[in-house]
Amino acid sequence: MKFVKVIIIIGIIAGIVGYFGFYQSSIPITQSFKDRLSEINEQFNETKIKFDKGALDEKTYKKSLEDLLAKQEKLYSDVKNHIWSESQITEYDSWVRGIMKIPSNIEQEYQKHFK
Repeated sequence: MKFVKVIIIIGIIAGIVGYFGFYQSSIPITQSFKDRLSEINEQFNETKIKFDKGALDEKTYKKSLEDLLAKQEKLYSDVKNHIWSESQITEYDSWVRGIMKIPSNIEQEYQKHFK
């Protein structure tokens, strides 16, 4: 009887820890998506300013944009592969139907100069 109580208590504790551990870990992931996007956009803005001022030549600028596009594609892949919860549906829609659907400033700039 004592053994059964211990097993039940361990099961309850494991369930609570598992639920709240999973719940808490999913929140920072979606925030990290926003942080990564902001970082990529900041890097793009800095790179574009340098190019506009003549501090970067065209070859270096193209390489920088390609690197930023690769980071952006990695981010989009991570967003697509993330398991979204019911409470995150609005945020999911924002990514899939907005951010990832519309060509980014980086893509537009690359098309403008190199395609």
